[in-house]
Order: sequence, then structure tokens, then C-alpha cells
Amino acid sequence: MIGILAGILEPEGIALASLLAHIVGGLWMGFSYKLLVFNRLQMPARIAGWAGLVLVYYYLVVAPGFVLGLYFFYPEMAAQDETLLQQYLILAKGVAPEAGITMIVTSLVFAALPRRHQRPLW
Repeated sequence: MIGILAGILEPEGIALASLLAHIVGGLWMGFSYKLLVFNRLQMPARIAGWAGLVLVYYYLVVAPGFVLGLYFFYPEMAAQDETLLQQYLILAKGVAPEAGITMIVTSLVFAALPRRHQRPLW
């Protein structure tokens, strides 16, 4: 759902790259939270695990997925002077404020949730 909503609001010409990155990122968060954090960690370590997943989401899933999506779906836009690594680093620097705010806000909300609401729904 997040991937679809993110792709709808992207500027013309990059929506598919955004969809790819966010759908893969959403799957990452769903499976990794249940399997790596919820099943293995107790509070307060669970908050640190969640924060780590958010950082992985931004820097190892969404940012590279977006860059690769541009190359795959829009090669004419991606064919610039920058290498894949340079484009990733530019995007990673740009998402740093969003990643930090998301990590802090969601971790605070997560800490305030009762245990029964920390459990994955599936």
C-alpha cells in the first residue's frame, strides 16, 4: 500500500521507480520486523531493532531500489554523467533528514504502544 501511495504522488516519469523501491521496502519492513525484531527482541531492545530496520529500509532497500528502478524503467533519465554509486550517494544524502525523522518519530510511537499493539498482524 505504501509503495502504491508513494508512486502516485511522484512527478511524471519516475513513478515506476518509486513503486519498485517502496513496494520492495514495504515487504522488507513487514517480514524483517516479524522475523528479525519481534520474534527475537524484547523491549527496549525492540526499539533499537526497529530503528535499525528503518535505516536499512532507507539506505539498503529504497535508495538503491529507486536508483535501479530509474535505470530499469527510465534509462534515458538515468543515462547521465553520474555512476550508479554516485547517484545512490546523492539520493542517500537527500533522504537523510526523512530517514532520521522517520526513525525518531516512529520509534517514539513504537515505545508508547502497549505490547499487544507491537505484535505483527500476520
